[in-house]
Amino acid sequence: MHEPNSPLTTNLFPIWVPTAGALALAHPAWFTWFRGEFSTWSLAPIMPGMGITLTLEDYKRVLQIPRAVGISVAAHYVSMPFLG
Repeated sequence: MHEPNSPLTTNLFPIWVPTAGALALAHPAWFTWFRGEFSTWSLAPIMPGMGITLTLEDYKRVLQIPRAVGISVAAHYVSMPFLG
């Protein structure tokens, strides 16, 4: 069995996050309990936890593809209002 911070868990992040998002869109009732202050306080440990997994090499890769990063940021801010 893999530990929570194993490379497998980290490498599967791009798969399980969109999967959870699709499930939330398909079955909102499964996720509606997660709102308000609870969601705010739950993000407090999650965001730094994700941040500490980043390396200097990750930032270097981002700087090598500024167009892709810009498109991703724009897509985020264009698509999110339609999901609300």
